[in-house]
Amino acid sequence: MKKHEDRRKEELINPEFEQYYNIEKMKVDLACKIVSLRKANKLTQSELAEHIGITQQQLSRFENGGNVTIDLLLRICKSLNCYLKLETIKSV
Repeated sequence: MKKHEDRRKEELINPEFEQYYNIEKMKVDLACKIVSLRKANKLTQSELAEHIGITQQQLSRFENGGNVTIDLLLRICKSLNCYLKLETIKSV
């Protein structure tokens, strides 16, 4: 039986899979950063959700890698006393 890492390396050979994988990884990385910031500010999901005007369930979906709008990201950052910096980098 192949290990997960071996299977991932094989799949990343496919350019379409690699693109999808990289997008999903960025979403999860961003969600993890928001979770860390929320916890550092000693806020529950419910408290942060209330501050930014969404439900706890909506915040939970985002924190689990769901889609999020720029508007919502900006509201989250403002509530957590940080700022959002977007940067584009030309791929090689």
